[in-house]
Amino acid sequence: MFFSSALSVMKEGGKTRRKAWRDKGMWVHIKMPDTLTTHPYLEVRSSHGLIPWANTHLDILSEDWEIVNTWTDYLEEDRLDELV
Repeated sequence: MFFSSALSVMKEGGKTRRKAWRDKGMWVHIKMPDTLTTHPYLEVRSSHGLIPWANTHLDILSEDWEIVNTWTDYLEEDRLDELV
């Protein structure tokens, strides 16, 4: 799917990722404002934890975005230990 569709999924509270990303446990979602921030922003879950995401033009123009279903994606890749 295109990034515009992935963004729509994220606006509904979903998580998305690119198929091209090597770390299959990596995903992006919209972080809503809290006591530390005043505006929503994109946050990525990576091997470094949850951090603000600065997308690239390659990410925006790519057509390989997919919806992440956290539980089934981890179970399919035998990564259940990372959820605990």
